[in-house]
Amino acid sequence: MEDVIPILVEIDGMITYLIRGGMPPEQIIAIVKKLHNFHSLDWTEEQIESDVYIAVDLYNSSGKNERRPIQAEIENFVALVAENYISLQSCYNSLHLKTTKEMSAGRLAISRLIKKGILEPVKNKVGIYRKVNSEIEQIDFLTATGQPIDLKWPFGIEKLCMVLPKNIVVVTGSPDTGKTAFLLDFIRRNMGKFKINYFSSEMGGLELQGRLLKFPQLSLKDWKFKAMERSSDFADVIQPNEINVIDFLEIHQDFYLIGQWIKDIFDKLENGIAVIAIQKNTGKDIDIARGGVGSLEKPRLYISLSNNPHTLKIVKAKNWVNDLVNPNGLFMRYKIVGGCQFKKEKNDDGVEFDWEKETIGKK
Repeated sequence: MEDVIPILVEIDGMITYLIRGGMPPEQIIAIVKKLHNFHSLDWTEEQIESDVYIAVDLYNSSGKNERRPIQAEIENFVALVAENYISLQSCYNSLHLKTTKEMSAGRLAISRLIKKGILEPVKNKVGIYRKVNSEIEQIDFLTATGQPIDLKWPFGIEKLCMVLPKNIVVVTGSPDTGKTAFLLDFIRRNMGKFKINYFSSEMGGLELQGRLLKFPQLSLKDWKFKAMERSSDFADVIQPNEINVIDFLEIHQDFYLIGQWIKDIFDKLENGIAVIAIQKNTGKDIDIARGGVGSLEKPRLYISLSNNPHTLKIVKAKNWVNDLVNPNGLFMRYKIVGGCQFKKEKNDDGVEFDWEKETIGKK
């Protein structure tokens, strides 16, 4: 299949040439239709006619010897912009499309890119488009090597779920459910074996020091991990072959972007992993982070922390330790002792709860 963008640019230039030569729009339209048919381009007659008449209007209103190649400008903008999501307004602003005719030409250019599968509209987001990534990387399953990463988790989650190289783990929780304590406890259990990078979006050195001092079994100099302040663009700084703990991935608007941010982190990983904390909305039986199902796509392990009562739930586990024991939906009732230690909650008889799968509150 021919690369359609160079063809469209050539047709665009030809339209300009014919307009400057004084050819009537009807004749230009007839020529352009023949060119579209010759190159098997998938455009309707209405689109071709609209494109030609917009070109004529722009040429007549500009008073210049040539009209502005808005189609090519839009294509270059989409190709060069770093973000995977673009907005129609960002095209207007970046390319200085100000008049009604220029903006109409911009919309037409976007519709062409949608037709050719270069962009796709974002559902329920008017004027927002996603760049379609058609690049693929073949999976070498014949020579692939490696083992699950020997991690330790609170409540022995590693006995139920495996984490493999290049995996994403999400820990989501409502306020006051112990997300940071959970992550620091995870670091404590694994820092003797792995290089761990901890990115905090909320704490400075003094506050982190106070958190670490809550762990009675360790002094400050016993902690072996690298702590950094960071609140965004985590994909730019993670270490691809180490453990990366992100506390936390902030999102206050444009929640649909959460899936893309997680994917950006995933794409940077090689043999390492990322453990990402995300805030979730409060409410009964809510187990998914802000951003909804988009946050569920890439993680291979997804843990949800809730309160009233405190419960830890395995929302998603793709890699099971035992094929006969499905961890999905299991939950543990817990309490936090001393602001850092996760302990199993006890029933009225003083017996510790174990993993459960019934509805919380039922006996």
